Amino acid sequence: MNRYLHGTGSPQKNQMEVEKVARTITIPFSSDKFDQWRLHKVGGQISFNKAGRPIFQFKNAAQYHQYLELNIQRQNFMKMKGEVR
Repeated sequence: MNRYLHGTGSPQKNQMEVEKVARTITIPFSSDKFDQWRLHKVGGQISFNKAGRPIFQFKNAAQYHQYLELNIQRQNFMKMKGEVR
């Protein structure tokens, strides 16, 4: 099934673009500084969904898994910020 993304270009090129987009992973935006640090550290970005709301976006599953693995450093991050109770 070949579809044109914007009605221009070749079907083959647009199919590759669709497949490329399909690999991105998005999760809800977090205003937490540690979550934003993790996003930056793995090369993810803050984007906007179709409704205009901010989301975290990863280029692939490997970036997302690295983001999850960095969660083990949360306690150290909070200590550095003086937020541990």
